[in-house]
Amino acid sequence: MYERSLSLDLNPIAFSNQGRAYYEQGLYADAARSYEGAVALPRPTARLWANLGAACYWVPGLRDRAKVAYETAIALGRDAREVTPRDASLLAMLADAHAVLARRSAAADAATHQAEARAVISALEALKPQTSDVLFTLASTYEELGERTKALDWLAKAVKAGYPRKSVERSPFLKELRSDPAYTKQFPQG
Repeated sequence: MYERSLSLDLNPIAFSNQGRAYYEQGLYADAARSYEGAVALPRPTARLWANLGAACYWVPGLRDRAKVAYETAIALGRDAREVTPRDASLLAMLADAHAVLARRSAAADAATHQAEARAVISALEALKPQTSDVLFTLASTYEELGERTKALDWLAKAVKAGYPRKSVERSPFLKELRSDPAYTKQFPQG
């Protein structure tokens, strides 16, 4: 359906939705191609760039592209934050992008990204977010920062708020968390 939609009108929403569908299936190279289509169109958003970063991250040979995509997402996100400083979804995306880069960068850059992630998390938590997507992103961000207990706490809030368990099970960023006995105890199968 997304391919049909794109054959009629190249638009970032269709590219993004197609990318999300591929990403959820673990087809990260296909997802990256879809997100590349989205960011190639005029005025791509920070979220589109972050999605491209996440998809590229899991494709062998595209880690450098992931880094550039996350850095672009952060730059655009900072600009957007000046306009909408209380946008929880934007703050979650910024924190997550910084956390991924913190875990995957050299020491000096890692420390800077980690500090930025924590500062954005603090602003986000002050908003008391309620949407399942934001709560899930916080969980993933804490996992990237190496704070498993907080990751599990936020993940429980996300699932309680309606975040799909199937999406939790498919998230490549939570693979290590899912193998933790604390996860299987908190989220039994079945």
